[in-house]
Amino acid sequence: MNKEVDLKKAPRYCGISTFMNQPYTKDVTGADVAVIGIPFEMGTAPGNIFAPKEIRHVSWLLRSTSPLHMVDIWKELNIVDYGDMTVFTGDWEQSFPLIEKELEAILEKGVVPICMGGCHSVTYPQLRAYHKFYPDIALIQLDAHTDTHDVYFGKQKYTSGSVVRRAIEDGLVDPQSSIQVGIRGTMYSPGDIKQSQDLGIEVVTTDEVAEMGVAKTVEKIRRRVGNKKVFLTFDMDVVDPAFAPGTARAEPGGITSREVLGILKGLAGLEFIGFDTAEINPSHDCANLTTILGANIIFEFMALIAMYKKQKN
Repeated sequence: MNKEVDLKKAPRYCGISTFMNQPYTKDVTGADVAVIGIPFEMGTAPGNIFAPKEIRHVSWLLRSTSPLHMVDIWKELNIVDYGDMTVFTGDWEQSFPLIEKELEAILEKGVVPICMGGCHSVTYPQLRAYHKFYPDIALIQLDAHTDTHDVYFGKQKYTSGSVVRRAIEDGLVDPQSSIQVGIRGTMYSPGDIKQSQDLGIEVVTTDEVAEMGVAKTVEKIRRRVGNKKVFLTFDMDVVDPAFAPGTARAEPGGITSREVLGILKGLAGLEFIGFDTAEINPSHDCANLTTILGANIIFEFMALIAMYKKQKN
C-alpha cells in the first residue's frame, strides 16, 4: 500500500499534495495509519480550517526516517492519506455526528487515525468514536489551555475551550490517568487550573516543564498514564509563538519546538490508539514555520506507532 518514493531522485514537490506523498484513499483496509483532515472550526480566530491542506502541502519536505527513534516509518507502516472528512464549519450539531460515524468505520479496520483539525472542539467527537472500541483511555494533552471550562458565549457547551470537560463528563477518558502539559497564559480566574484538577486531571504548567526539564516531564507523563491505551491531543499553542506563530490563540512563554520533540521521543513504547493536532492557523503563520512543525509532529506520531509495532513484533 505504501508509495515508497526515492526521495533522492523524485521531485517531491510534484503531483497532488497528500501527506508525505502517500496514497490517497478512502479504503483503509490493510493500513496501519490513516492521516485524516477535519477542517472544522467554531468560535476561534478564522483560519484553522485550512490547516489540513497546508500541512499536507509542506509535508513533502519530510524524509522517511525519524532522527529521534532511528526508525524508517515507510518500512514499518502502511500509511494512507484518507483526505478530509465532510464537515460544516460552525455547525457542530451536524458535523460532530458525521465525524464520529466516519471515524468509527476507520477504527473498525484496526487503523490508527491521525486527525488534523481544525479547532480543538473536534477532539470531542473523535473521543466518542474511540470510546466504543476502547472504553478505558488515558488522555495526554499538550496545550497552553486546559479546555475544561463549562460554557462559552452564554450557553455554548461544545467548544475548543470545553472539549476536555465534556469528554470527562461523558466518561470518554479516565481523568485519573490523564495529564495536561504546557498550561500557561492569562486565565479567566485563579481557579482555571484547579477546575482541571477537580475533574481529576494532573496539570503540568509550562513553568514546571522548564523547571523539571524534558526528561522529568516525560517521567511524569509515563507514570500518569501507566499501561493504559493512550490518545494524544496536540494543540499547537503549547509551543511558544516564536517557533509556531500560526495558531488560533498564541500564548507567549511556551515550550520550544525542540522540547516538544524531546517529549514525544520520550513517549516511545506507550500504546497509542490515536492522535490529533489542533489550532494550527495558516493565516497567522510566518514562512510556514507552524505548518512545517505540525507536519513534523505528525511524522513523529507515526514514528511512535512504528516503534510500538516493532517492539510488539
